[in-house]
Amino acid sequence: MRQIIYKYKYHFIKELADPLAQIMIKFLEADHYKNLLSANTILIPVPLHKKRLIWRGFNQAELLAQKISSRFFIPLNTEVLQRSRDTFPQAEIKNQNNRRNNIRDAFKIINNSIGLRNKTVILIDDISTTGSTLEECAKTLKPLKPKEIWGFIIAKG
Repeated sequence: MRQIIYKYKYHFIKELADPLAQIMIKFLEADHYKNLLSANTILIPVPLHKKRLIWRGFNQAELLAQKISSRFFIPLNTEVLQRSRDTFPQAEIKNQNNRRNNIRDAFKIINNSIGLRNKTVILIDDISTTGSTLEECAKTLKPLKPKEIWGFIIAKG
């Protein structure tokens, strides 16, 4: 799985989004997660900084979120959260404290008119090692008063 995700992100193989998203979809189809798939749920992919988006040509988390959104008819929002600081790639940082420091305050709200109050937010990303990126995204979204914030990933690194 690690090699597939690496090729997806760093060899720019966008076509891997479909099989990776299918893994996530199968997981969500399990009975004990169906309650997350309601009209009060919003998917938010972890945003890339503009520089990384230009370099890669796509946001891998957004492609996964698009496929999940299409399958379950859950709204996808890419207009509320922005990566405001170009951070060093988390995968290249081995120390947990350094990872947390690297991602600290790297996100900001860019559109607070998006209604998240009392909604369930599912943050979508491809991989999580320490959870620092998902935690920073959740911390940034918390002032918009969502009911719950979940992180949903393909793999734990």
